[in-house]
Amino acid sequence: MASSHITIGMTASLTGRYRGPGRQARAGALAWIDDTNRAGGIRVRDRSARLPVRLICYDDAGQGERCRTLTKRLIVDDRVDILLGPYASGLTRRAAAVAEQHQRVLWNHGGSADAVYHEGYTWVVGILTPASRYFHGVLDAAADAYPSLRRVTIVHGTTGAFPRDVAAGAAQHCRERGIETVQSVSYPPDTDNFIPLLKSLQADPPDVLLGVGRIEDDLRLAAQLADL
Repeated sequence: MASSHITIGMTASLTGRYRGPGRQARAGALAWIDDTNRAGGIRVRDRSARLPVRLICYDDAGQGERCRTLTKRLIVDDRVDILLGPYASGLTRRAAAVAEQHQRVLWNHGGSADAVYHEGYTWVVGILTPASRYFHGVLDAAADAYPSLRRVTIVHGTTGAFPRDVAAGAAQHCRERGIETVQSVSYPPDTDNFIPLLKSLQADPPDVLLGVGRIEDDLRLAAQLADL
């Protein structure tokens, strides 16, 4: 640990396809650091002192190989004290592999695809619900509130493992809850217009409609659903 401060290291997609949540992740880390330093820093037991916190954040641009290289740089060159993971499950798996190689704890806040936890990593600490369980609470609440619930439609993207894991886990939970009809509808990457898909459901609408994809997809789907 550096003598005068505690260094937090992370990569974040400040540019590229994940720049929205990537910038939010960096802003969240900076807000926490500001609050921590205002309170006097973090107490280090073997130093009997409180040390201020600083952040080193590199732009991974949403690119797997760049994320891997920069995570190694944080560990080997910058020698950060605390390593935070990136946003997106694919990038998290790249960072986790590097952390595993160097036996450094990776605090995973942005990768929830089940594969992150099925790789056998022993140096990853996850704070997120696994993707396959994301919709369990919603389905439980709906089923408990409306005992007559019989039909659920899940609309999901196909980019990356995350939406597929969420959709598969939701479908399985529906079956476990005894919901009679579960329809899973996928849409291709870069879908801008969900109106045709939504209109196809209007003639015989489900009791519950679940949507999962990238953040941009979810917002667009919700907005177009509201328009209808």
